Amino acid sequence: VGPAARDAAAAAGLPFARVITAPAEDGGWPVAPALSGEVLGDGDALCMLGFRLRAESVPAIRGIGLYVNAASLPLTVSAEPGGTWLATATLPAALLRRAGPVAAWDLVQDGAAAGEAPVLLAVAAAGMAGTLTLDEPPAPEPIPPAEEGGAEASGDAFMPETAAAPVDEPPYQGPPRIRWDLSAGIGPEEGPFPDLDLPGGVRWIVARDARLVVEAAEVATARLALAYRSLLPRQGARVAFNGGPEEALEISAGSLKETGEYAIDLDLRPGANELRLGFSGAVREPGSGRELVLLIESATLA
Repeated sequence: VGPAARDAAAAAGLPFARVITAPAEDGGWPVAPALSGEVLGDGDALCMLGFRLRAESVPAIRGIGLYVNAASLPLTVSAEPGGTWLATATLPAALLRRAGPVAAWDLVQDGAAAGEAPVLLAVAAAGMAGTLTLDEPPAPEPIPPAEEGGAEASGDAFMPETAAAPVDEPPYQGPPRIRWDLSAGIGPEEGPFPDLDLPGGVRWIVARDARLVVEAAEVATARLALAYRSLLPRQGARVAFNGGPEEALEISAGSLKETGEYAIDLDLRPGANELRLGFSGAVREPGSGRELVLLIESATLA
């Protein structure tokens, strides 16, 4: 966090993020109206960028937007105990490659009243298979808990209504397709796993709040069919499409050797469409530290 030697960060071989300005006298960096920094990542792998902030009101924290290399990315924002907030975003590898090893990030605040601008306390980056750790600058004075009606400390997140748009690509002209590269909280293809009778090409959901992006060339309808397996015998789940109301998702599979199925009809608009997937539990994977929420055996559009 803060000024650091870029070559030392690169030599560590790990994703690294920093703010490019000195912190305020009372600690942290006010996002008023914007704050900039850099992230060093592996151009061949997904990177998670995390921000810890304090804000006096829920509207102030909801008004924050993130841009990486001038491309808008969705933020997942969750309330934490003590009145702070954790905002995370998944950076596609293609986006990190646009400017070489160092990418520029900008936090932009929209619509906060005077004196209500959020203050960044820490920033960090981590590979999707690792654990995100946030080191903090000198501690600011304690602040009161978030306003009544805000997100609870359980980790429920405020999600943007729109997904990130494809970067530097011509308008898509084909049938609806799943954009794994624009999705968040979903890992790369893995397998095969012979002991589970699973072929290669399966994917883990690795975040309790994940997003699956479906791209369409025009207004269309499609049915998304998911086949999945669960590590947890009882897993609470919910879905929301393009910022619409949440619906409960019934998890029928209760083990990695049992396949469950779920289908949802989607009214697609042109461009990127976002299906939010929220879950109540996860299992920490030994060694990597990543959260394993649900195994996607297959995902098809018809």
